[in-house]
Amino acid sequence: MKEKKRPLWRNPTGLINKKTNRACDSYVMARIGKKKISRKASYSPDNVDPEYGELIEFDVELPLEKDLVITVMNRRRIIRDEEVGSTTIDLEDRLLTRHRTTVALPQQYTTKGDLVWRDQLSPLSTLRRYCRRMQLPPPRFLGDAYPNLGLEVLGVKFMISDIEREPTPRPRVGSPVQRVALFVLHKMGLVPEHVESRPLFDSHGGKQEVGRIRCWVDIFPLDIGPVPRPIDISVRRPEQYQIRIAIFNVFNAVVCKRNFQQPCGDLYVKAFLNGQQKGQKTDVHYRVLDGFASFNYRLILDFDWNPWEKKIYAKEKKRLFSSCCSNADRETPS
Repeated sequence: MKEKKRPLWRNPTGLINKKTNRACDSYVMARIGKKKISRKASYSPDNVDPEYGELIEFDVELPLEKDLVITVMNRRRIIRDEEVGSTTIDLEDRLLTRHRTTVALPQQYTTKGDLVWRDQLSPLSTLRRYCRRMQLPPPRFLGDAYPNLGLEVLGVKFMISDIEREPTPRPRVGSPVQRVALFVLHKMGLVPEHVESRPLFDSHGGKQEVGRIRCWVDIFPLDIGPVPRPIDISVRRPEQYQIRIAIFNVFNAVVCKRNFQQPCGDLYVKAFLNGQQKGQKTDVHYRVLDGFASFNYRLILDFDWNPWEKKIYAKEKKRLFSSCCSNADRETPS
């Protein structure tokens, strides 16, 4: 049977570098049968909790190619890249189980928007296919108009009026029959939509975890119909912003130095963002005696701001030959 596999991973956590205690330059590699795809170009430098948001698609035949191996690698500059850990997923078992783990069930049937229904079949078609596979009688329609629509499965009646207590217009969700079918699928104990947290183990053996990876896998049989487009799980990148600060004068500054028994100092103003090592400063107002200094100066600070996480990102270089990595330095209250 020809299938399309779509593994998606969000982020590994708690990675352990086997040779040193420092962070590693990690990237993800997926392999199934003789097919291998590497994401070395998008490695995450100096980080044990990186975020990837990667998507990979394979066209495979089951049961000939059934083991999906996801490996986290440590990128090296001179010597060969080393393996941090890997996890193996049995795709044949997911395809044949009665809990239907091919595509997990979302909480609602959305037909428009970013989180659109990503399965090949609608909830009603999925319910019919599942009943036929488990040798159960097909669902029977009840009623003829909203809100008296429903389905009867195994002698149990499910009405839309019982599921949705307060009927409201929902332009982005499917028809009432589709919503009832999705409710029945959840009641039958099928796998709901979730993100797996799989342990990573060393390929040399042992039961000690070297980290975990959060991912999920979708399986689409090609004989059913066209494969829907994937959802976007890419990492939200920070946006570039600029702060401009106008400095006019300083009042009542306390000078610490003394010159000829009189308080005297050379004043200037310096500004920098939290996490940045270099800042901007004005020119120096020399020989201030009364704590008053005039500047008429403007400071310009460039920074990266993530509006989704409400954090400022600053780049720093931890090692001599390493790339600059972005770290979230400060979180502002919402």
